Amino acid sequence: MYHKGGGKYQLDLWRANEIILQEAGIKADRIQVTDLCTCHNSEYLFSHRASHGMRGNLGAFLGLLP
Repeated sequence: MYHKGGGKYQLDLWRANEIILQEAGIKADRIQVTDLCTCHNSEYLFSHRASHGMRGNLGAFLGLLP
């Protein structure tokens, strides 16, 4: 998390979730994190920012291989 000024902060949710998974015992080499931004790829993914506050749906999938 870093301070953006004006009393605002920004959290890196990708990194936060990666840390949570590692703390749960999942090895780092078994975790893949995308670099896709919903705002810059709004034709494929819903983005609250890109839609200027319009509501939408976003889903994520997690799979564990034996």
